[in-house]
Amino acid sequence: MRCIRGKATAVAALLVGVLVGATACGDGSDAAPKVETVSLKVGETGEFSTEALADDKPDTTFRITVRSVSYMTEGGQPLIPVKPRRGYFALVGLRIENTGDAPGRMEPRMFRWAADSGEQLPFANACCIAEQQIFNLNQTYPPGHWAEDTEVYDVPEKGGRLLYPPHHLPARSKTPLLSIELPEGNASGGENEGGGGASPPTLPQGVRVRAGEPGEFSTETTRDDYAPATTFRITVRSMKYRRETTDSYGDVERPKRGFFLLVELNIKNIGDAPGDFRVEDFAWVGNGQQRIQETYDCCPLGMPRTDFSQSYLSGYQVTGTAVFDVPEAGGYLEYPRDWAAHGMEHPLLLIELPDA
Repeated sequence: MRCIRGKATAVAALLVGVLVGATACGDGSDAAPKVETVSLKVGETGEFSTEALADDKPDTTFRITVRSVSYMTEGGQPLIPVKPRRGYFALVGLRIENTGDAPGRMEPRMFRWAADSGEQLPFANACCIAEQQIFNLNQTYPPGHWAEDTEVYDVPEKGGRLLYPPHHLPARSKTPLLSIELPEGNASGGENEGGGGASPPTLPQGVRVRAGEPGEFSTETTRDDYAPATTFRITVRSMKYRRETTDSYGDVERPKRGFFLLVELNIKNIGDAPGDFRVEDFAWVGNGQQRIQETYDCCPLGMPRTDFSQSYLSGYQVTGTAVFDVPEAGGYLEYPRDWAAHGMEHPLLLIELPDA
């Protein structure tokens, strides 16, 4: 009996130790963080941390400015009208900046919409009305980078609020991190914090080239398991800006943002395996670290189109002019635009742009 009592005592002590250890672990990092919703109206700016998201990504901080809200009952091209399914297109102008120390993904197209009555739409994004570019705001933001554009939602009524995070994104708290209060009429406000007068962008690591210079990079960090790596050589022959282009009939086209940037390129696969290159995968980064994902313009009037985006066999090359629509002179083009989303430490290629 004495031996049995000894075993029982040891087992009891072991169970107590396990319970104490489990309680100690439960008081640690698994505890739900305290979350206070950042509520913003038009013209207001707020910051929130992504710490409450239950993903495996490093935490970062986003600064959001609500610049404008307007409503439409019809969009699309003049001869191809597009009407909202629910009642209104809500056009919400946003400025999104990663003010933290790690890359972070923000997708306002996935914001939930909630009415004052409690009705919710888990997915209210509308696609696509005239000139809407969905990737400019919906992207992985490197630290310090920001973007500004308009997101479009299809909502049954004016007013309500947009909530983040969306339902599909796991979170350790049911409290929204962000609530954007929508007015019942059109409204605007909030000053532009970047652009003219802002400091020049800080160039990350990567192969850097300027006009007249070649650069080489390997696709080793971007290839999938079924595609061998290869090496591309990029030569920038010239760069210039234009305020407009004209075709042979005298018709004029002007850029949407400010300048057409014409970059004459030679792209050659100098490796031993085929490789894909997509000119659409360039992003533009300007003063104050403004970031534009969708900057390539395939077909301005009077400009010949060069098919850069294709699979390059070993030794194959393409020479021509790529046109980008940018808001100002200067900054740089980086390739590929989704480098941070793919876990890369820096882009493969940076093309430094002239200031004039």
